[in-house]
Amino acid sequence: MSVKRPMWMKLAAVSIALAALPAAAVGIGLININADTLRTDSRDFRLVVAEDIASSFEGELQQAQRTVAATSHILGNPELVGEGRVALLQTLIGLDPSVDHIDIFDKDGLLIDRIAEDGVDLAPPAQSIKPGDKESVMFAANKARLSITVPIRPDSPTGYVVSHIPLNRVQKRAADIAAERMPKGSHVYIVNGANQILVHDDITKTGSTFTPNEVIADITQLVQKHVAASGESQAGTTLTSVKPLSLLNAAVVVDVPLEFAYASLADMRRLVITVTLIAILLAAMAAFVSARLLTRPLERLSEFVRKLAARDFTARTEVSTKDEVGVLAGALNDAAQNLDESEAQIRKEIEIRTDLSRYLSRDLVENVVAREQDMNLGGKHSEITVMFADVVRFTPLCERLEPEIIVSILNELFTMITEIVFKHGGTVDKFIGDCVMAFWGAPREDKHQAAHALAAAEEILSWLEIGNARWMKNHNVKIELAIGVNSGTAIVGNIGSTTRMEYTAVGNCVNIAARLEALARPLQILTTQSTCSQVSGYEFMRMGEEPIGANQGLVEVFEVIL
Repeated sequence: MSVKRPMWMKLAAVSIALAALPAAAVGIGLININADTLRTDSRDFRLVVAEDIASSFEGELQQAQRTVAATSHILGNPELVGEGRVALLQTLIGLDPSVDHIDIFDKDGLLIDRIAEDGVDLAPPAQSIKPGDKESVMFAANKARLSITVPIRPDSPTGYVVSHIPLNRVQKRAADIAAERMPKGSHVYIVNGANQILVHDDITKTGSTFTPNEVIADITQLVQKHVAASGESQAGTTLTSVKPLSLLNAAVVVDVPLEFAYASLADMRRLVITVTLIAILLAAMAAFVSARLLTRPLERLSEFVRKLAARDFTARTEVSTKDEVGVLAGALNDAAQNLDESEAQIRKEIEIRTDLSRYLSRDLVENVVAREQDMNLGGKHSEITVMFADVVRFTPLCERLEPEIIVSILNELFTMITEIVFKHGGTVDKFIGDCVMAFWGAPREDKHQAAHALAAAEEILSWLEIGNARWMKNHNVKIELAIGVNSGTAIVGNIGSTTRMEYTAVGNCVNIAARLEALARPLQILTTQSTCSQVSGYEFMRMGEEPIGANQGLVEVFEVIL
C-alpha cells in the first residue's frame, strides 16, 4: 500500500518557514561578520609574512655587512701582515654562512686579490670597480647576489673590500613559507627600486622584471616613506601586501589569490545552507512525529503490537487510512504472518535437530533434513567396505605423556581422519578409544567403495607423516597407525534404543576388518581378496591365510603396497 496523503505534508510548509527563515537570517549575518574579520586577518597575515621575510633578509644582510667591515678593519691594521692576516681573513669568512668570499681593490678600484672559501663556485671577479659604488645586484642561473662595498681606512681610503652576498637562504625561506604557510597560488618575493626581483619563492623568476601595479607603483617611494601597504589588484584576482626594507632600496611583496584568501567565505555559505537544510529536515520530522502522535489508528496498532509481543501471531489489525499509519499496519500484518510461519518452521527444525543429534555422518544429516532417513530401529543388508584405523602401542604412550597431551593429539588425529574419510565419501561410524571405524557404501550407495576406502587409508598414512613432524617437535612423540580394510555384506541401520541410537554396521564383514587391523604392523594396510577384486591400480602382496574368529575358518590376507 502506497502513501497517497502523507501527514508530514500538512505541517511541512509552516514548519519549514519557522525553521528556515531564522536560520537563513543568522547565516547571512554570520557571513557578513566573517567577511570583515577575514579581510582584516588576511591583511594582517600577509604583513606578518612580509615582516618575517624582511627580518630574515635584513638580519642576514647586517651580519654580512659586519663581516665585510671586519675584513676591512683587518686589512687596514698595519700590525697584521703576511700569512697571518690571510689566515685570519679566511677564518672570518668561514664563520659567516652569508659570506663566501671577499675581493680586495686598491684605492683606484683595481683588483688586487680574492680570498674565498674552499669549494665555492664563484664567477670571476671584476677587474675594477668605481670607488663610489655602494651596492649592486648580480644575477646568474636564477640566483641573485647582493654586492657590499666597504672602504679600507674610511678617513683616507687605501682600498676597498667587496663581497657578493648570496641570497639563496632568503630565497629558501620565502619558498618554505609560500609552500607551508600560504594558501595555494600565493607568492613571496623581494623587489628593488629598479623593479628587479631579487628573491622569489619560485626560483625561476629570480632576476626577472617586476610589473608595477596600483598597490606597488613605486618601490623607491615606499622605501622613502617606510610605510607598509596592502590592497587588491586592479584585476580583482590578487591581494597584495608590501613591507619596505630599511637597509636597502627594496621591499618584500606577498601576493595571495583572492579565491583562496576568502575560501572560508564559501565554506561559511555552504555551512549556512547545510544548517538551513538540517533545520528544515528537523522541522519536517517534528511535524511528522506530531501528526502520528495525534492519530487514533495508533491506538489500534499499539493493541496489535501487544498481541504480537504475547506471541499471538494469528492476530491481525485493520487500519483504513491511506497515510503512513496504514502502510505501517500492512507491514505489521505481513510481519505477523511471517512470524507465524517462522514459528512452525522452528518447531519443525527442532524436531529435525533432535534427530540429527543421534548421527555424525554428513550423508545422514542430509537424509534426515530431507526427511528421507528411516528413524526406526533396525537395519538392512548392504554391500559395504569397512576400515579400522588403530593407534599402535597406545597404552605405553598414555603412561609416558600427560592426559591433556594425549587428548590433544587424539583430537587432532581423529579430526584429520574424519576429514579424509568424508573427503572420500565415507561415513565415520564411531571412535573406540584410540581406534576409528568408518565404512563406505551406506547410507549412500558407492560403486567404487573399495577404491575410496583404500585411497582414504593411504591418505591417512601420508598425512600422519606431517602430524608426526609436529608432534615430535612439540611433545617428542611419534604416532603409528595399523589399518584393516574389508569388503562384504553387513547389516547397516539404527542400533540402540528409542531415545538414543547409532547408525552403524554389524556383521562378519566388520569383524574381519577389525581382525585385520589387529594383525597389521605399524603403518601397514591389510585387506582381503573381496576388497582387492574390486579395485585396480593398486599392488598387493599376499601375506598368507589367517584364522578370523572362532569357527570362521581361514581368510586370505593381502598387504597394500604403498
